[in-house]
Amino acid sequence: MEWEAVEWIKTPPPDPSSSVEKLLKANINGVIVVMIFLPDVPESEAVASAAREAIPRFLPDAQVTVISHASGRPWVLGELGECHVIRSSNGSATLLLGPPVPWSIRRIRSLLDETVRTGCSDELLTECAGEGVLGLCIDGSQLICGVLSGYSRIYVKNTLHGAVLSDSAVLLACIFRLSASLERIAMRLCEGLPRFPFAGLPLWSSIDSIPSGCVVQIYHGDISWMEKRWWTAPAGEASAEEASEGIIHSLSSAIVTTTHRAKSVTADLSGGIDSSSIAYVLASIGVRPRTFHVRSVDDRVDDIVWARRAAEDLCLGLKELPRLGVLSRAYCYMDAGKRSAPTDFPAMWWGSYGFLSSLGSDLEASSHNVHFTGAGGDELFGPLPAASWSVMRERGLRGIRFVRHVASSVRQPFGDVLRSSMSVQTFEDAVRALPSSLKAPRSSGGEGSGLGEWFPLPSIGRILSDGGRALALAEIERASANPPNPLDGDRGRHQMLESLQFQGEVLAQINQEFGGSTQWHSPYLRRGVIEAASRARVSERFHPNLMKPVLFAAMREVGMPAGFFTRPVTGEYSADSYAEFFRMRDILKEEVCDFLLAESGIIDVSYIKMRLSDPSPSPGFLSSMESLISTERWLRQVGKFGLGI
Repeated sequence: MEWEAVEWIKTPPPDPSSSVEKLLKANINGVIVVMIFLPDVPESEAVASAAREAIPRFLPDAQVTVISHASGRPWVLGELGECHVIRSSNGSATLLLGPPVPWSIRRIRSLLDETVRTGCSDELLTECAGEGVLGLCIDGSQLICGVLSGYSRIYVKNTLHGAVLSDSAVLLACIFRLSASLERIAMRLCEGLPRFPFAGLPLWSSIDSIPSGCVVQIYHGDISWMEKRWWTAPAGEASAEEASEGIIHSLSSAIVTTTHRAKSVTADLSGGIDSSSIAYVLASIGVRPRTFHVRSVDDRVDDIVWARRAAEDLCLGLKELPRLGVLSRAYCYMDAGKRSAPTDFPAMWWGSYGFLSSLGSDLEASSHNVHFTGAGGDELFGPLPAASWSVMRERGLRGIRFVRHVASSVRQPFGDVLRSSMSVQTFEDAVRALPSSLKAPRSSGGEGSGLGEWFPLPSIGRILSDGGRALALAEIERASANPPNPLDGDRGRHQMLESLQFQGEVLAQINQEFGGSTQWHSPYLRRGVIEAASRARVSERFHPNLMKPVLFAAMREVGMPAGFFTRPVTGEYSADSYAEFFRMRDILKEEVCDFLLAESGIIDVSYIKMRLSDPSPSPGFLSSMESLISTERWLRQVGKFGLGI
């Protein structure tokens, strides 16, 4: 639906003399930022009016602010939270920066003036982009980019009068009265489909998303837009020791900038390496957070011993919450959560909802609280499926020994893993070949591990009906016809960035659900930390006697004991997922036929009910069911806003 379909209501233009300070004071309370960017055309008034009505539906207490083009027409409209608005000295350019702001306002204005003078935005983007949403408007031309980690993404809706951009796909769908795409929903239910460029597509077919590290460029008077990459990961050439100083410095800096205004600081302390490292860095800068640990129903894999050890070593208070399997809601499709506003994507973290809700209730007594999680640590420092390919590029023939070790550890034929690790197939070719691979019959030898590949070969999925599989395959073919460039030319680093975007998306959803007096943060998702970790060679992630050796080298500076990195691998919660599944499956067998997805005809209800009766369901089926339930829950949420299928 285009501009003409939006009810046109004339609103008075904002006062162009509004100061930065007034804008900040008007929006200092919110931590959720939702906004749209409009082209400098008369028809923008209609979309602005529709947005004024839509935003309060998502954020009932929103204070909607308008920032104007030089013409006086609306440019940015939304709940801008703690965003900074900076104008150039000559008044021709306006810069919107989401928090945190990396430099002083004086420094940013200097960069803005230089951009206006030279017409080149490279230095401004290099220094200011990637941490919060950035919008730049110069005489009606725009540059817009999201957060590097995927915490805030940029979505684009093409119209007859120009592109409308937002950090919320749901808001765009509401403004333009769109229905969710059945094809994209079916595609999302495929098993193991790579997020980039498939599973991460917005669930409205007429909305596009911008990849991490890219900026949208729109020239004044042009209805089309261009996508340009402004960020690439630093070359991974350093040893663990060489990279360690930058990692600990960036971690400390990220934590300091996050906590400097907080009245209370808390943190997850699972006992794993990532959350424990954050606790040690916090203590090293003089911050002693209250910490929380959620138990597992399986004591054999619970890291409580290590959580207690870290808390005792750092003199931290540690509260142990009920077991995750008791609190989990991954298979509760009727539960809409605390907030009425739907998220841009189905929430895949509902297994932790009970834990997060219990934790959030404990934190509500504190205002201006910052809570740290370890999201992103595995991506930055742990093993990667394509690591064998990366190691072969780094070591040449000396990497064969590593490939042999990887193949043996996962019980895959050495020849197959070596072949994929030496492949020269480009990402674009791998994406183009995917539809044909999905149509081809699978060999009796299994689907393969995907080690060394750009991505493992996915499956259309048995939970889909014949019609659902046809829809999914058609959408995969469409999405693969014009594949984007990879997030990085190195397969391992591409997978790292792809997974980081998912972690950023999850953290944003958690803040949307539980944010308010508490802000949830992970320093591993900050641009500086991502860049510092990227400087280490992929091969440095592996050591015969250490887990996460790159992070180990960095944590020695803050006195974190080596025992955290040399212990056996534990700390997983699969038993908790099974505990909830067995608790819920009889209910699901009775009610799956009433799902919206069942009414749409894209899922195979008979097959699902048969598998729900399986006394020993596979991890793959549980994963498929969790995806199915999260999608059903999301459809019911967006349906309340008239945005369903």
